Amino acid sequence: MASETQREGSGIDGRAIAVAALAVLLTVVMVTALVRLLSALNHTSIQPTRRAVQPPALSDPDAAGLLRSYQAAQAARLNGYGWEDSGHSYAHIPIDSAMQLLLQHPELQSPSAPSSGAAP
Repeated sequence: MASETQREGSGIDGRAIAVAALAVLLTVVMVTALVRLLSALNHTSIQPTRRAVQPPALSDPDAAGLLRSYQAAQAARLNGYGWEDSGHSYAHIPIDSAMQLLLQHPELQSPSAPSSGAAP
């Protein structure tokens, strides 16, 4: 009988704790399911904005030819215009054009970039 008296005096309700734990578990499961559903409906995934062309494998029989084609692709990318992503959010332009734009419009430089001081 002493243990029953102690339980009544402690003020701890086991049913209330079990209901609260079940409610928390149910909330976590529902939020997880909702996040998965929304990401599946959104069809978005985090993609890098810049993807470098993979260099040729050294074990390739024509490694010199692959290296030349890799270098040509990189040179074409550095000296050409194009989109970095399929959503057309990020573009690349030739380095010479980018430098000329920065010289003509110094306000385009980021605040942390050193100013060239050569404004037209």
